[in-house]
Amino acid sequence: MTVKFKQFDHMITQQYQAEQAFLAEYQKGDHTFENPYVKLNPYLIAPLTALLMFKTAEPTTVSIVVKGKEEAGDISFSFAEATEHMIPIYGLYPGWINRIELVLGNGESRVVTIQTEQAPDKVKLPTQLTTTAEYFQDNIMFVTPTSDAFTAGYDYRGDVRWYGTLNFAFDLKRVKNGRLLIGTHRLLMPPYHTTGIYEMGIIGKIYKEYRLPGGYHHDQFEMEDGNLLILTQDLPRGTVEDMLVLVDRQTGQILKTWDYQKVLPTNVGGSGSQDGHDWFHNNAVWYDKRTHSLTLSGRHQDAIINLDYETGALNWIIGDPEGWPQELVDKYFFKPVGEGDFDWQYEQHACVVLPDGDIMAFDNGHWRLRLKKNTCPQRIISPGE
Repeated sequence: MTVKFKQFDHMITQQYQAEQAFLAEYQKGDHTFENPYVKLNPYLIAPLTALLMFKTAEPTTVSIVVKGKEEAGDISFSFAEATEHMIPIYGLYPGWINRIELVLGNGESRVVTIQTEQAPDKVKLPTQLTTTAEYFQDNIMFVTPTSDAFTAGYDYRGDVRWYGTLNFAFDLKRVKNGRLLIGTHRLLMPPYHTTGIYEMGIIGKIYKEYRLPGGYHHDQFEMEDGNLLILTQDLPRGTVEDMLVLVDRQTGQILKTWDYQKVLPTNVGGSGSQDGHDWFHNNAVWYDKRTHSLTLSGRHQDAIINLDYETGALNWIIGDPEGWPQELVDKYFFKPVGEGDFDWQYEQHACVVLPDGDIMAFDNGHWRLRLKKNTCPQRIISPGE
């Protein structure tokens, strides 16, 4: 058997080379406000972005409007005074002659047009969108699929206004410096465990890759000091999605590790999807400053758990207690209170601690009656019935 390997430069290296090339091209010309330099997709992976560059004799502010297909679709930006202007352009439409209006501080204006290519089939369009331009305004909703599709951003009409051409993985968050955190496109282990996370500008420029020995999956959280909580695992021991690490934002070093096997049994309380390999399936992390604790969603245990940040000790569990040892139920599980109908969450995602201390999560509802004795007997339908 012959195995062929092909070597590629890291995307950060490719982007650096591209940046050096377009900066050199810009410096060769006399690019003024009347004749700006325009580079579409300057960092190779965000085709609906551009960089517009020019010089002015005097310091001036610049305001731009990326014109929408209708007025409600306009996206506006303003930039501080400078004489060397490097203006990022976001929110272009695919397959469209986009109009960008520029206005200097003295009121002088001009329009630049940018033609974009049609979006590829891997950019999926919404099948349903219910909102209004008044409510949505000029915001963009980003969607990151766990499939062979591209991460994309959509406006109030469902029109694509941003997409990336790398197969980014899992959660996308905008952090305090305005950049994005998202899983890398570099696979460490099937089906979706990647090398780590990228810190990336909206224009597509990747500034850092935070790599983890056990890889990354699902979620990350920016702490107040800028350090990052990242979901991971210890792959050699044969289980996945059952560890959390704190990563130094400057050095990429792991500062602290939480191992859920130290506080939870791996073979109880399982959902219909649980197996020995993926016993917990941690798909979300949230840090709560008030209680200095970590809230984690364990899809394959139908449980949201909370750990002490410093010690890693288990504080509480929210979930259906059926199938768990009684001593754990008595010590850690919440009990329903009050009047009215109640049901637990099953195979949940996206746990969040709300300002009032309540816990919100998305209830997938899979295997809601997870114990076979609770399920309804199946009736076999004969032909003709």
